[in-house]
Amino acid sequence: MLEQKEVQIGSEKMVIESLPATKALNLLARLMRIAGGAGKGVSDLPNTVGDIEKDLHVGAMIQGVLEQVDPSDTPVLIKGIVQESLPVWRDKPGFSEWYENRFSRRFDDLLVLLKEILEWNYGEAAALAKKLLAGALSSKEEESPAGSSVPSDQ
Repeated sequence: MLEQKEVQIGSEKMVIESLPATKALNLLARLMRIAGGAGKGVSDLPNTVGDIEKDLHVGAMIQGVLEQVDPSDTPVLIKGIVQESLPVWRDKPGFSEWYENRFSRRFDDLLVLLKEILEWNYGEAAALAKKLLAGALSSKEEESPAGSSVPSDQ
């Protein structure tokens, strides 16, 4: 049985369910491709996390993400994620009508639900990715470029 979690979306409580492993991995691959587009707005990694703001080019990041996203596919993708994650609606007729009515003019609720679903399914993976990035940045600080000399404190 897949794990479930109750979440508050607007004035309504909903039960979300973890995605089956294969579906979660397929979705993760799509999300990584989209997020990878943001890499177009990042210069070489800074030496420290504190310097990262000067190396980000937000406009280029947004353009990179948009190049990876088919605008007509995005609503279908989000709707599919929601349907697959709400066990009360999975593979049941009437979902489309409920979805369209429930989230019409309430995109904030839809985005909160989507955030809850993604955090529920990928929260641990995101924490691991942050640790790996922090490790990569700290090891980069310790390395010096080939052929350069690093002044010593002596």
